[in-house]
Amino acid sequence: MSGFLGLLAVVLFFAGCIGFFRPIKSLKITTKLRASGVVLLSLLIGVVVGAIKDINRANELGYASVTEMHAAEKAERDAAAAEAAAAKEQAERAEAAAKEEAKRAEEERIAAEKAETNRKGFHCLSAWDGSMPALERYVEDNLRDPDSYEHIETRIAPVSADGMHTVIMKYRARNGFGGMTIGYASGEITNKGCQLISATIE
Repeated sequence: MSGFLGLLAVVLFFAGCIGFFRPIKSLKITTKLRASGVVLLSLLIGVVVGAIKDINRANELGYASVTEMHAAEKAERDAAAAEAAAAKEQAERAEAAAKEEAKRAEEERIAAEKAETNRKGFHCLSAWDGSMPALERYVEDNLRDPDSYEHIETRIAPVSADGMHTVIMKYRARNGFGGMTIGYASGEITNKGCQLISATIE
């Protein structure tokens, strides 16, 4: 029944629209007023059809009334929306926790690398050429020709139990005969502050 009324409403609606703009004599729709009446009638039938469908659906679903069905459907939509919001919030919290964990892990990695670098004593060496500036100054101050000094390499031992590093430096400089020779210097430096405590030139 509701299907037939729906089809009738559609037919009347289009017939009314056509008659409103172009009267159809065969249907006795000769004025825009009659066409408007047909349109309104079709809309009314559509409303009735919708109401009948709602009543039938409410009966099929076991609701006492259409109002009860609509209230139940609204409650379901609200519950679904709340569940979606809770899921979104949980996902955002999980993402934030993952980012915080990644940040903490990165900070720990950097701290571990820094601690290892300090243990090996690399923080006391020049980032440019790997020399130990304080030991270089000591050697230059004790050379016959300080301007001829050339750094070759510096090796440093890991920190000892008393917080000290042993440093050995290889360098090139001009000797008393005017020739360039290779020499070695060694020293003891502190892990904290990288202060040169003692030094010798071989």
